Amino acid sequence: MIQKAFPSYLRKNATKIADFLQQNDPKSFKTIGTEVVCLNREVLELPQRVYFGEFNTQNLTLVQEQMLNCLYLCHHNGHLREYYLRELLLAVKKDFALPFIAKLFGDYVIEILEVLQRELPNNTRDRLKVFFRANSLYQKRIESRIASYWDCFYRNAHPNFKKYIGYKLFQSITNN
Repeated sequence: MIQKAFPSYLRKNATKIADFLQQNDPKSFKTIGTEVVCLNREVLELPQRVYFGEFNTQNLTLVQEQMLNCLYLCHHNGHLREYYLRELLLAVKKDFALPFIAKLFGDYVIEILEVLQRELPNNTRDRLKVFFRANSLYQKRIESRIASYWDCFYRNAHPNFKKYIGYKLFQSITNN
């Protein structure tokens, strides 16, 4: 599964990450669901959620560590998603991180949306705009999630949907 979440040129690294997770957390390591996206004309299958712990990554290369950080953006624990988003945003240089960052625009944890709003580099915003244009169905799915999570969790605190951070942030990426 993890091998399909990254471009084919990273297949060996993705296998190394899958093996690393399986060895370090054989009892609880699992992925649930998939999100199909296209990156540079290649179909990828992102996990909807992942379940595994935090590990010492000193035996991984920098690229492998960034790939693992991408997977943490799918983690079931919102605190870990937020922490690893910050880590990844410090050095978003590789396109393979874009689908994972894009996924978080539809997250229900408002603190994650606040991190995206404050810390997302302008060049990454531009690349995400291109990514969403190439993935119009995925863009619609993210828009639906934003509206659903606002309705479920934030309607009372933010009664005007168009002023809700999730809506404003996504519009700033997709409508400029």
